[in-house]
Amino acid sequence: MLVHKLLKVLSPNIFIVAAVAGIALGPNGAHAKDAFGLNKQQRADVIKAQKLLNNLGTVKSRFVQATSQGGFSKGQLWMARPGKLRIDYDSPVEVLIVSNGDTLMFKDEELDQFSYTSFDSTPAALLIGGNLNFFGPDLLLTDFDKDENGLRITVQRTDDPMDGSLTLMYSPPPMKFTRWMVIDAQGIATTVSLLEPKYGVVLNPELFKVEQQSFRQRQK
Repeated sequence: MLVHKLLKVLSPNIFIVAAVAGIALGPNGAHAKDAFGLNKQQRADVIKAQKLLNNLGTVKSRFVQATSQGGFSKGQLWMARPGKLRIDYDSPVEVLIVSNGDTLMFKDEELDQFSYTSFDSTPAALLIGGNLNFFGPDLLLTDFDKDENGLRITVQRTDDPMDGSLTLMYSPPPMKFTRWMVIDAQGIATTVSLLEPKYGVVLNPELFKVEQQSFRQRQK
């Protein structure tokens, strides 16, 4: 019942779809390129984006989530690399998502029910796991685009391309990590945009506790 409700309310979602339903997406054949197909300037841009994300540390931000089918939600996000994440959706989406780096928890706050999955099984692991290496053997860089609106890099795991793909989006100089996007098996895009994010802030470790108890009292 909990899984059904999560899919009905939030799908597609960068974390929910991958963990509960699974994402099936390969690289776009018209634009796909591995990291070795980049020119010198593009490689320099990718290295800069990689360094920025790996040095991100902590983030506290409001966010909006939009889908290509017209879905819209918003809430509060806390992130502490590596592995720690908390997403608290605003009403009427009564859902809380928490990762402690090992386990990713979904809580239906209305029903006070929980569901759990391994953190490593989700695209969230690509975003906030250990250090990313776009030129390493574990990731395939499937798309690169840079224009006046910023930089976009799409990656997927080489060992399981059906596990999902993730597009990281950076603002124009001075470069900041501001958005990410996934596309599910039906071609529906879900984009999460950070609103006035605060980087390098001190976060309460209690934010990332995964327990079977009420988390409804919002952490400040």
